[in-house]
Amino acid sequence: MPKALAPGQPQGGQGHAPTLVVLVTEVAAGALALALCVRFSPLPAVREELWMRLTAAGVLGEAGGLRWRLASLLLGPPNQAAVPEGRP
Repeated sequence: MPKALAPGQPQGGQGHAPTLVVLVTEVAAGALALALCVRFSPLPAVREELWMRLTAAGVLGEAGGLRWRLASLLLGPPNQAAVPEGRP
């Protein structure tokens, strides 16, 4: 005779996922949703403001670097005022 499970317990090992895996998945889904929201936002002023602030803070590194290209992918092409000199 099978052992009775308490209410809310998974049956037969189904429905169990490690907490850390679930947390990482939720964070990744949230980051993707935020990136898509910013990228396809109907307000170009938001993207321009983000470019300006990230560039001024030095977060993007040198123009043409990996972080710069990633920001370009997520935020769209930068405003010419945000591009450091020597970069088209």
